Amino acid sequence: SYAKDKNNVYAYADNEYASSLVKVAEADVSSFSAINESFAKDKNNIFYQNQIILDADLSTFTVLDMYYAKDKNNVYYGTQKILEADLDTFVFDWSKGDWFYDAHDKNNFYARGVIVGPVPPGAFGQ
Repeated sequence: SYAKDKNNVYAYADNEYASSLVKVAEADVSSFSAINESFAKDKNNIFYQNQIILDADLSTFTVLDMYYAKDKNNVYYGTQKILEADLDTFVFDWSKGDWFYDAHDKNNFYARGVIVGPVPPGAFGQ
Protein backbone atom coordinates (compact mmCIF):
# COMPACT_ATOMS: atom_id res chain seq x y z
CA SER A 1 0.00 0.00 0.00
CA TYR A 2 1.03 3.57 -0.60
CA ALA A 3 0.39 6.99 0.93
CA LYS A 4 1.56 10.47 0.08
CA ASP A 5 1.52 14.00 1.39
CA LYS A 6 2.46 17.19 -0.45
CA ASN A 7 6.20 16.47 -0.17
CA ASN A 8 6.72 12.71 -0.06
CA VAL A 9 5.46 9.28 -1.05
CA TYR A 10 5.46 6.38 1.38
CA ALA A 11 5.15 2.62 0.94
CA TYR A 12 4.33 -0.14 3.34
CA ALA A 13 7.35 -2.36 2.73
CA ASP A 14 7.06 -5.98 3.84
CA ASN A 15 9.76 -8.20 5.20
CA GLU A 16 9.49 -11.67 6.74
CA TYR A 17 8.20 -10.39 10.04
CA ALA A 18 6.29 -7.14 9.62
CA SER A 19 5.37 -4.18 7.46
CA SER A 20 6.81 -0.74 7.95
CA LEU A 21 6.09 2.64 6.42
CA VAL A 22 9.11 3.86 4.44
CA LYS A 23 9.74 6.86 2.21
CA VAL A 24 9.91 6.24 -1.53
CA ALA A 25 12.94 8.44 -2.04
CA GLU A 26 12.98 8.80 -5.83
CA ALA A 27 9.23 9.17 -6.34
CA ASP A 28 7.80 12.22 -8.09
CA VAL A 29 4.94 13.19 -5.77
CA SER A 30 2.86 15.01 -8.38
CA SER A 31 2.76 12.14 -10.88
CA PHE A 32 2.86 9.20 -8.46
CA SER A 33 -0.01 6.70 -8.47
CA ALA A 34 -0.51 3.22 -7.08
CA ILE A 35 -1.22 0.46 -9.59
CA ASN A 36 -2.15 -2.07 -6.89
CA GLU A 37 -1.06 -2.76 -3.30
CA SER A 38 2.51 -3.60 -4.33
CA PHE A 39 3.25 -1.74 -7.57
CA ALA A 40 3.16 1.98 -8.38
CA LYS A 41 4.44 4.39 -11.00
CA ASP A 42 5.34 8.00 -11.56
CA LYS A 43 6.43 9.86 -14.70
CA ASN A 44 9.92 8.33 -14.48
CA ASN A 45 9.78 4.92 -12.82
CA ILE A 46 7.87 1.82 -11.85
CA PHE A 47 8.08 0.87 -8.17
CA TYR A 48 7.66 -2.31 -6.20
CA GLN A 49 6.95 -1.18 -2.65
CA ASN A 50 9.67 1.44 -2.08
CA GLN A 51 12.13 0.19 -4.71
CA ILE A 52 12.54 1.18 -8.35
CA ILE A 53 12.25 -1.66 -10.85
CA LEU A 54 15.32 -1.04 -12.97
CA ASP A 55 14.78 -0.93 -16.74
CA ALA A 56 10.98 -1.37 -16.46
CA ASP A 57 9.20 0.07 -19.49
CA LEU A 58 6.62 2.62 -18.32
CA SER A 59 4.37 2.38 -21.36
CA THR A 60 4.04 -1.42 -21.47
CA PHE A 61 4.29 -2.37 -17.78
CA THR A 62 1.45 -4.68 -16.75
CA VAL A 63 0.78 -6.07 -13.29
CA LEU A 64 -0.18 -9.74 -13.15
CA ASP A 65 -0.76 -9.98 -9.38
CA MET A 66 0.77 -8.62 -6.15
CA TYR A 67 4.24 -9.98 -6.99
CA TYR A 68 4.43 -10.66 -10.73
CA ALA A 69 4.46 -8.12 -13.55
CA LYS A 70 5.81 -7.84 -17.08
CA ASP A 71 6.58 -5.32 -19.77
CA LYS A 72 7.67 -5.62 -23.41
CA ASN A 73 11.16 -6.75 -22.33
CA ASN A 74 10.97 -8.70 -19.06
CA VAL A 75 8.94 -10.63 -16.53
CA TYR A 76 9.39 -9.51 -12.91
CA TYR A 77 8.89 -10.98 -9.48
CA GLY A 78 8.91 -7.90 -7.29
CA THR A 79 11.99 -5.99 -8.47
CA GLN A 80 13.78 -9.06 -9.82
CA LYS A 81 13.84 -9.91 -13.51
CA ILE A 82 13.02 -13.54 -14.22
CA LEU A 83 15.60 -14.03 -16.93
CA GLU A 84 14.46 -17.54 -17.88
CA ALA A 85 10.80 -16.58 -18.38
CA ASP A 86 9.23 -16.68 -21.82
CA LEU A 87 7.69 -13.23 -22.13
CA ASP A 88 4.96 -14.21 -24.59
CA THR A 89 3.58 -17.19 -22.66
CA PHE A 90 4.24 -16.26 -19.01
CA VAL A 91 1.07 -16.18 -16.88
CA PHE A 92 0.24 -15.97 -13.21
CA ASP A 93 -2.08 -18.88 -12.45
CA TRP A 94 -2.52 -19.32 -8.72
CA SER A 95 -6.20 -19.97 -9.44
CA LYS A 96 -5.30 -23.39 -10.83
CA GLY A 97 -5.12 -24.54 -7.22
CA ASP A 98 -1.70 -26.17 -7.44
CA TRP A 99 0.23 -25.14 -4.36
CA PHE A 100 3.70 -25.96 -5.61
CA TYR A 101 3.68 -23.27 -8.31
CA ASP A 102 2.08 -19.87 -8.85
CA ALA A 103 2.98 -19.09 -12.49
CA HIS A 104 4.09 -20.79 -15.67
CA ASP A 105 5.23 -20.22 -19.22
CA LYS A 106 5.54 -22.67 -22.10
CA ASN A 107 8.74 -24.12 -20.60
CA ASN A 108 8.63 -23.94 -16.80
CA PHE A 109 6.60 -23.72 -13.61
CA TYR A 110 7.57 -20.94 -11.17
CA ALA A 111 7.12 -20.41 -7.44
CA ARG A 112 7.98 -16.99 -6.05
CA GLY A 113 9.83 -16.17 -9.26
CA VAL A 114 12.03 -19.28 -9.23
CA ILE A 115 11.78 -22.25 -11.61
CA VAL A 116 10.41 -25.29 -9.78
CA GLY A 117 10.07 -27.66 -12.71
CA PRO A 118 9.54 -28.08 -16.43
CA VAL A 119 6.14 -27.96 -18.09
CA PRO A 120 5.36 -31.44 -19.49
CA PRO A 121 4.92 -31.75 -23.26
CA GLY A 122 1.32 -31.12 -24.28
CA ALA A 123 0.40 -29.19 -21.12
CA PHE A 124 -1.71 -26.03 -21.52
CA GLY A 125 -2.65 -27.00 -25.06
CA GLN A 126 0.88 -26.76 -26.43
